[in-house]
Amino acid sequence: MIQRAKGVLKQIAVRALAHPRVCTVVNPLTGCLGTVFMLHRFEDPDRGMPGYPVAFVGQVLEHLRRRNCPLVSLRDLIDGLNRGSLPLGHSVAFTFDDGTYDQAEIAAPVFSRYDCPVTVFLITGFVDNKLWPWDDRVAYAIQKTTRTSVTVQAGRETLSYDLRTDARRAAALDDLRLRCKLLPQAEFHAVLERLPEATSMIIPEAVPNGYAAMTWDDARVLERGGLFSFAPHSVSHQILPGMADDAARSEITESWQRLQQELSNPLPVFNFPSGRFGVREVGFVRDAGFFAFVTTEAGYVYSCRDTRSTSLPWRLDRFVLPDTLEDFLQYSTWIEWGKQWVRSKMRLL
Repeated sequence: MIQRAKGVLKQIAVRALAHPRVCTVVNPLTGCLGTVFMLHRFEDPDRGMPGYPVAFVGQVLEHLRRRNCPLVSLRDLIDGLNRGSLPLGHSVAFTFDDGTYDQAEIAAPVFSRYDCPVTVFLITGFVDNKLWPWDDRVAYAIQKTTRTSVTVQAGRETLSYDLRTDARRAAALDDLRLRCKLLPQAEFHAVLERLPEATSMIIPEAVPNGYAAMTWDDARVLERGGLFSFAPHSVSHQILPGMADDAARSEITESWQRLQQELSNPLPVFNFPSGRFGVREVGFVRDAGFFAFVTTEAGYVYSCRDTRSTSLPWRLDRFVLPDTLEDFLQYSTWIEWGKQWVRSKMRLL
């Protein structure tokens, strides 16, 4: 009862603070601020695949259009950063990671209906049908197993997960994938090798239907439509900081070469697999001539301050698209920025 009351109060407060009249007053303070949202899978009931419901995505885009919010591409944002001003104040951009089939078949028509630009980061080996990304294999094992609990050794830890409800299964998947990202390369691969036995699942070599990539033809059709741009997300989606120099560099340069071979106007912005990168990886991206890279760190894009250390590439932080309209309003208006501003002032006291 208390939680429900808190939820109702939050809904009322957020809707009031996000009212267009309030935003009109506050927006001059945030005119150099842009928000980039990151999305992965879209719900496909026919194939039993979880993800963002199309109805919710449509609700989000409808709301942005009603507010006359500037929906821009990453290319527009980067042009604005180079000029020192965003295309329009408080711009919003959307990105898709990986290049799965549902992004082309299910999500693209919705974003096209609202004339909303999207940048899709492609795992080129996945689109080439040469591999199945490791995190999707983990997802397949956890989502499809009939077991109600799973125990797997990960490095020095023994991980045990309760899978008796959809919510617990989703939480187990999130936790296991996060822990895999943090493991050294050898231990990371050992977890993948143990997973079939731990889940009593045979993980097929060929990518199952519900986990497939979009095709290059899909990408070309979307690119010709003018709203969709494509950028590289590595060849294999392996975690670059755990790889040797030559291998990590090849993941960046070869994925970019494949996009240039297949598409007319790919965007020179790199997306690090699993959001993992360091100084070395940023150097590789700079050496390859990229304009920018995106992260999985929650944060805004600011054109009114220099976010570069000395030169390109720009760093573009992104918010995961929330699953409620109230949380979305918090990030896509001035509210979250205001909360961050208040926290920064409180730390100075």
